[in-house]
Amino acid sequence: MKIKLNQIKIDKGTQIREKINHTAVAEYAQFIADGGGLPPVDVFFDGIDYYLADGFHRYFAHKQIVAPEIECNVHSGVLRDAIRFALGANKDHGLPRTAGDKKNAAMGFLLDKEWSKLSERAIAKEA
Repeated sequence: MKIKLNQIKIDKGTQIREKINHTAVAEYAQFIADGGGLPPVDVFFDGIDYYLADGFHRYFAHKQIVAPEIECNVHSGVLRDAIRFALGANKDHGLPRTAGDKKNAAMGFLLDKEWSKLSERAIAKEA
């Protein structure tokens, strides 16, 4: 499903990476401009807002080429669901995570009242 970029919330704590890799964004943007397609981003929809949970580099690449919309996998859920999804994003695909990215993901679990009750093994598996 295509969603307008300006409808997607990107500033609600779902970005787990330490920083955006602007080189990757530029490469993705060029690839899109040349007619290439990238996988859809993952968003969570709570009936009002769409929260970006995975695909920030792809999102910013679309912004860079001034694309009005982006292909999305839409999941039902609230911001908390998007954050939980984001904590485990990119562990098996996409741009490799830095040590800091991995630390941010683990800390997201450890600092949450409910999620911190998970075993260390469960947190390590999800983060």
